Amino acid sequence: MLHRRKWGVGLILLAGVFAISTAAIFIRLAIAAAGTSGIGFSLLIAAIRMLIAAVVIIPSWRTFQPQTVTRAALGYGMLAGVCLALHVAAWISSLSFTSITAATTLV
Repeated sequence: MLHRRKWGVGLILLAGVFAISTAAIFIRLAIAAAGTSGIGFSLLIAAIRMLIAAVVIIPSWRTFQPQTVTRAALGYGMLAGVCLALHVAAWISSLSFTSITAATTLV
């Protein structure tokens, strides 16, 4: 059972690394296909990307076990969410203005 679990974790990590590694290419293709660029369109792409990530995570809610959360932990979680949102928005916006390599290096 433990060996099978390690195999599954490895596949999930491999899929995650592949998805992250190819994200910039697909975002750049989406910008080119739409024929538009700029902050507004980049933020739309970022919002759609976060929506897709949320939909992918939904099946894991079956095994979620609620626990007591302190106010400090809730505050840190909210701050982490804001930082992640700013990071994704800045990175996807930078793809409209520079190369994939420069955007990845900057953000």
